[in-house]
Amino acid sequence: MNKRNSLIFAILLVFLMVFSLAVTCRFCSIADFKTPDSDSTQETENKDNNGQPDLTQDNNNTESSDAGQEDGGGTPPQIIKVFYLSDDMTEFLKREALPVLYAREEHDFIIIAQDADGDEMVFNINADHGEVANIERVDNESVSFTWISPDNVEGSIEPLSTNIEVTVRDTAGSEDLFNISIALLPALDTEPVVPMAEDARRRESVSIAAGSSLSGYIIKDTEVRTGIIMVGDWTNNMQIKGYLTFDLSDFRSFSSNAVINEVNIRFTHINKSGSPELLSNRIDFKAFDYGDSLDAGDFAVGGTHFISIGTGVFAGGSAEFGSSTLLSQIQAAISAGRERFQVKMGLASATDTDGVSDLFQCHPETVFLDINYSY
Repeated sequence: MNKRNSLIFAILLVFLMVFSLAVTCRFCSIADFKTPDSDSTQETENKDNNGQPDLTQDNNNTESSDAGQEDGGGTPPQIIKVFYLSDDMTEFLKREALPVLYAREEHDFIIIAQDADGDEMVFNINADHGEVANIERVDNESVSFTWISPDNVEGSIEPLSTNIEVTVRDTAGSEDLFNISIALLPALDTEPVVPMAEDARRRESVSIAAGSSLSGYIIKDTEVRTGIIMVGDWTNNMQIKGYLTFDLSDFRSFSSNAVINEVNIRFTHINKSGSPELLSNRIDFKAFDYGDSLDAGDFAVGGTHFISIGTGVFAGGSAEFGSSTLLSQIQAAISAGRERFQVKMGLASATDTDGVSDLFQCHPETVFLDINYSY
């Protein structure tokens, strides 16, 4: 029995020795695979000519410190020009201040941006004071808007500094910011009209019908016509703006003494086609001097906003309205001896892109400028 046990023990001991030798040889062969020459070659490949580590080589044994982070990619958009639309297009950076003549005077701007990647851009416009309105996209690289100055307080306009912030952002989330700084100054070159004593003035009223030869409409990039007034959109989804001209020549003989007490614009008969009241909720009216002819270029932005009227009112077939800004505009025109007063009107929304004409329509002889004045 002891001999048998000794034999078994001897066999196990031999097996363990053989297994140990096999494992030892395997590790030796792995270590021998990396020869001194190959180590030297690897080290050389990761060094430059001066023996310093070459940072341009890819080292797979070391993870980058920003591993897992993504590059935002693309080129951010850039605002390249800001124009202020006065009598001509003036680059805003060349202007120092904008004079304020009346409360809620309108100032029009065009912003031009570019994106080197051709990404679609979104514009956001905010103002510290006043109101941003009439934002219209010209194309992918430009937008126009109107900034309306704040209401004056008790008839006086105090100097005011304000800021309009314009942001453009592309689809990748990159953005650029431009601040339009405005110094609002009271108009120093105008004098208030001093009314005569009540008992020394004659009080009169007059109703002036719009003139057919200069009142009409413009369909953007499509048609210009006088003799009929339309506002809305056409079957080609182009916006229609209406234009009114009122003759003030009868006031020229006593323009320096005339004091305007009340002014209203009155539409006595309004037709409609389609559903313009669904296209937009309001019609904006602006004092807009387009001269002695109505041309396609008069479709441009600009003018002094004096009132907005709900399209639901026009849908009723008639309308009458006035405002303090309209009165101020008429007073200024008559005091300056101007021959006419002109108006531009348009829906707040350009089109609903449904391929159907949605518009209000009337004839010039059914539109009146009612003025009550003293002299």
